[in-house]
Amino acid sequence: MPSSPRVVAVLDSDPDTVEILKTILELDGFVVVTGDLNQFRLGKEDLFAFLERTQPHVILYDLGLPYESNWHYLETARVNPAFARAGLVITTTNHEVVQRLFGVDALEILGKPYDLGLLVAAVKAACPPEPPGAEAASGSTGSRSS
Repeated sequence: MPSSPRVVAVLDSDPDTVEILKTILELDGFVVVTGDLNQFRLGKEDLFAFLERTQPHVILYDLGLPYESNWHYLETARVNPAFARAGLVITTTNHEVVQRLFGVDALEILGKPYDLGLLVAAVKAACPPEPPGAEAASGSTGSRSS
């Protein structure tokens, strides 16, 4: 893990799942910010303002039913710079269907129920590398908040 804490945005519509993922990731040293995907999809909260404010290194995104419309939302969101600069890990209840429908071999997709060790490993792998000299500068930077 780098010397500066890595921020993970957990985007899911199930509060119990969010709480479990938040706890597991925080125990592994991540700073976790959370957002309700239903609120973002319905326009009740602004996803891009949330991402600009929290600056996550990785987005943990739950791809739920209906897969097609939720995949379209994800693809639309990914063109925004606030979303595109973060690593991405997708979770879903049906890994095989999502892979067959969308052919997303390049993305890390984890099926539910989670193997929490694999989930943490996928988040670590999705973290972009720190730029050279970032470790030395990290001691003087401010902290992030959600």
